[in-house]
Amino acid sequence: MKKILLYISFLFFGLNAIHADIKYTLEDGVLTIEGTGDMTMPNYSDEKRPGWYDVRYDIWEVIIKDGVKNIGDAAFEDCSLFYLTIPNSVTRIGTKAFAGCTSLFSIRFSNSVTEIGSFAFYNCASITTVFLPESVKLVGSKAFKGCGELVEFSAYANEDLQLGSGILEDCPLMGAISFYGKNLPSPLSAELSNSEDWNLGLNDKILQTCELAIPEEFYDKYESISPWNKFAKENVDISLNLNDDEEYVNPEGTHFGFTCYVRDFKNTEWQALFLPFPLTVEDWSNDLDFAYINDIRQLDTDDDGNIDETWMDIIPIKEGCTYSGWPYLVRAKHTGKRFFHAWDYVLSSDEIGASEGPRCSTTSTEYTFIGNYKIMSGQEMADHDYYGIFNGELTLGDGESILKPCRWYMTYSVSDYTYFNEKDVSSTIKINVIGEEEEEEEENVTTGIKDFRMTEKADNSVYDLNGRKMNEDNLKPGLYIKNGKKVVIK
Repeated sequence: MKKILLYISFLFFGLNAIHADIKYTLEDGVLTIEGTGDMTMPNYSDEKRPGWYDVRYDIWEVIIKDGVKNIGDAAFEDCSLFYLTIPNSVTRIGTKAFAGCTSLFSIRFSNSVTEIGSFAFYNCASITTVFLPESVKLVGSKAFKGCGELVEFSAYANEDLQLGSGILEDCPLMGAISFYGKNLPSPLSAELSNSEDWNLGLNDKILQTCELAIPEEFYDKYESISPWNKFAKENVDISLNLNDDEEYVNPEGTHFGFTCYVRDFKNTEWQALFLPFPLTVEDWSNDLDFAYINDIRQLDTDDDGNIDETWMDIIPIKEGCTYSGWPYLVRAKHTGKRFFHAWDYVLSSDEIGASEGPRCSTTSTEYTFIGNYKIMSGQEMADHDYYGIFNGELTLGDGESILKPCRWYMTYSVSDYTYFNEKDVSSTIKINVIGEEEEEEEENVTTGIKDFRMTEKADNSVYDLNGRKMNEDNLKPGLYIKNGKKVVIK
C-alpha cells in the first residue's frame, strides 16, 4: 500500500488573516483533500505548484471533502486521474484547474458550483459527457477545448448563464447539446460586447450534424439568434425541464429532444422513483443509491396466527442500467437537488396518468406497483387505500401525505380469503435492504437489466435512450446504451 501524507497550512492576508489547515492524503492512487478552518485553495501556476504535483502521475482519483470552497487555478493540471468528486461546498473551479488530465472521463458537478474558469478542462481527452446543474452561472472561454471524446453537453439556462467563446472548440465528436430551463445562455460579458462574434467553437461539419435542444419559449425564434441559428434546422428540438413539485400535462405526446427531471432531496431516506427514461449507473453512483423491489414478506413473529410485521425487500443496483417506466427506490447520500436527464423522450398521453407495473404476493394478498406522473392528493391516496413511500417507509394513505409526480404507489388485493385477516393489513411496511451490511462478490453484483428480466446470459444488445432494443446492424446516428454505458453512433 502506497500512502503519502502532506500537511500544509495556507495563510492569507487581507483585512484579517485567515488560517486553514488542509491535509492531503494519497493512498493507492486516491488523493483525498480535507481539513479545517477557512478552506480556500490558493491559485497555482507554472511557477507555484501544489504539494502533490511531483506525484501527479500516481493520482487516479481525487476526492475533495466537504468544506473546501474552491478548486484553485492549475490545481490538478496534468494529473493522471480518472475520477473526480466535487463536494457541495465548492463554488468555483479555477482556470486550467484540470487542464491536461487526459485520463479523466467522469465528472460530477455539485449543485453549488457557480463558476468554471477558462481552460478548466482543456485537453481532458477522455471526458464523454458534461452536465452542468442550475447553480452554474459562468463558464470561461475554451473551458472544454480539446475534449476529443466529448459527445454530449448540457446546461441549465436562465437569464444568468454566461458562456465564454469557444468552450467546445476542438471537440470533433460533439453530437448533442442541450439547454434546459427557461432561457438560452448569453455570451460572457467580460469577453465580448458583440454577441454576433460569439461562438461555441464548433466547426461547420459539426453544426450540420449536432443535435440541439432548447427551451420551448425559444423554439420559434432561435433562427434569428446567433449562434443557435447556425445549427441545422432538422436537428433542433425542444427541451423540457420537469420540477418535482409541478404536475406536467402533455396531451399531444410532444417529442422532446432533451428532458431533465429535478428532485430536491430533503432527507437521506429511501424514496419512490418512476421515470419514463432509463439511467445508467454512471448517472447516480457518486451520490445516490438505487434499488429495485424484490419481494414483500408478512411475518407472524409471536406465532399467534396474526401477522405482526410486513417488510418490503429491495436489492441495490451496482452495475448496468435501469428501465424506463419501472418502479425503483432511490436514496441520496446527501440532501440537495439531483438532476435526472435523457435524450429523445416522449411523454405520451397514456403515460400522464398511471402505468401499471410489476406485482408480488404473499399467501393471501397480491401487491401491484403503479407508476404515476401526476400529483395525487392525500385524500385520494386514503380513499383508495394506496400505499406510498413517506419518511422512508411504505405507508398506507392517511389523507394528508401527497404523492408527487415521477413516483409510484402500491395497491393490494386479496387473492385467497382462506388465509386473509383484515388485521393483516399493515398501515406501515418497513424497507429491508438485502445485502446492505455485506460486501457482495464481484460476480454477484446486481444489475438493473439482468435482475428485472431474469436474463441468464450477458446482455450485449443495443438500446435507445427510451430503453427500446435496437437492431445493431441498422443504427441511425445518435446516442445509445450498450453494456450499461452510453455510446455515440456518428
